[in-house]
Amino acid sequence: MTADRKRLGERGEDAAVAFLERSGLTIVERNWRCSAGEVDIVALDGEVLVLCEVKTRRTAARARPRRR
Repeated sequence: MTADRKRLGERGEDAAVAFLERSGLTIVERNWRCSAGEVDIVALDGEVLVLCEVKTRRTAARARPRRR
């Protein structure tokens, strides 16, 4: 991964964390790793554990952000 793509991904994750915090979630961990892989953001919504995978794009031409 190039340094430019890494910075873009970090900015996307920062924006996602800010959105989740504004929405009242508590961030528990970022870039959590285990033998099965990695999760970008682990958060709590009350007592509900939320796992977030963040995909950052330079434009919205191929995908639009959405919240499930």
